[in-house]
Amino acid sequence: MRTHIIVLLLMLPLNMAGQAIEEMTYNIRCGECDNHNTNNWDSRKTLVLSVIQKNDPDIIGFQEMIPAQLEYLSNQLTSYSYYGTGREADGSGEGCYIFYKKDKFSLDSLHSGTKWYSSTPEIPGSNDWGDIYKRIVSYARFRIKSNNQYFYLFNTHLTYIDSLQIKYVNFLISLIKSRHPSDPFILTGDFNADEASAAILHLKMSFPADEIVDTYREIVPNEKISTFNNFSDVRDSRKIDYIFAEGKRFKTLSAQCDTTTFEGKYPSDHFALTATLELKIQK
Repeated sequence: MRTHIIVLLLMLPLNMAGQAIEEMTYNIRCGECDNHNTNNWDSRKTLVLSVIQKNDPDIIGFQEMIPAQLEYLSNQLTSYSYYGTGREADGSGEGCYIFYKKDKFSLDSLHSGTKWYSSTPEIPGSNDWGDIYKRIVSYARFRIKSNNQYFYLFNTHLTYIDSLQIKYVNFLISLIKSRHPSDPFILTGDFNADEASAAILHLKMSFPADEIVDTYREIVPNEKISTFNNFSDVRDSRKIDYIFAEGKRFKTLSAQCDTTTFEGKYPSDHFALTATLELKIQK
């Protein structure tokens, strides 16, 4: 009996480290942006829902989600809770909401929040860096219920103005590096910047080797993909959506870009990216 207990205790760290997390990032196109054309939200909301249900992620970083979309998806995806706020001062407008399976994770609200890309990031709705849109990053610290390990998810939607992107990335880097406790992190979002851009290269170079990895490129290193489709079959071979992870603490088991369409109709003007991540054994 005693021997059995010792064996189980020795196996426990391995089992805890083997927890897989199914991650998704998805810009679902703001629900009021196409009210007067065939890509309006009502005509495609069930398609977005189908993509999510097919992939069945544990946790999702959404971009461009307005209150009507939040209400619909939270009502349909009943196994999920969510965290986040809209980018306007009153909490309305587009948000970078984080959906997570409530049976698998619990939220540490004390170490979660939303920051605005501005000189006053704590002030809701602040915007003084020259972007015409308010931009935010929402982040949350989660506890994995099965093993009591913690990790962070940072979820953002960066500006498309090239001259501002480095400034935004520097803020994002500082926020990630200042997290406390310093648990493993995942970073999702629509960065409006391709893999060869100064912003993405700067992001990667600002962390020690292997501390931040593009999970898609861990699995598919060379294939050209377009994550922005503009509701069209024309492709520009630019990947502007990302699931980054702390490579020293997560192992990427799989990754894909979901290009599903429905009889020629696109769920969103972006494709969803997914990744299966496993926490590594901490030595």
